[in-house]
Amino acid sequence: MPNSVPPTTLTAGDHYTWSEESTVANERWEYIFTGDDGRKVSVTATYAANAHTFAITPALSGSFGSGIFTIDKLVYADGERTTTRKIAVLTVYPDPAVTVEPTHNEKMVAALRKSLEGGAPEFLESHSVNGISVNRLPHLEKLAMLRRYEARLAREQDRRRVAQGKPSRREILIEF
Repeated sequence: MPNSVPPTTLTAGDHYTWSEESTVANERWEYIFTGDDGRKVSVTATYAANAHTFAITPALSGSFGSGIFTIDKLVYADGERTTTRKIAVLTVYPDPAVTVEPTHNEKMVAALRKSLEGGAPEFLESHSVNGISVNRLPHLEKLAMLRRYEARLAREQDRRRVAQGKPSRREILIEF
């Protein structure tokens, strides 16, 4: 049985199709998925056999990125638009085929931030860095260690950006 509603969960890289019945062929139906961080992804329907059919292709679902999205429906007819807000919420999970394991620097920055907020993860209780227990470090030493790992992480991310052909965060691009 084909789906009749937009998805509420989706894994990036997956395909999802749904149809909604309609007898009006000259309307344009569109769903807008808006992420918590402001990202927007649009899916427009095709009309055939008294139904508007929507398709989220693997490439399109990969462009969502993981996160929570609110779903709005737009219907354009006779030069006017009708909006139905927040008809559902979509949770997009990362693509397990391309999800990259966090680097050591990313893990340490996350662990130190969590420790400074007072909610140290379990592995931090017995974890050590260079033979020093991170959980027993004074607050100021944790801050200094966090700054060192953030600097290492920034350099690591710059190298990745340059390898992808993007400018590093140190470059300023000006157009005339």
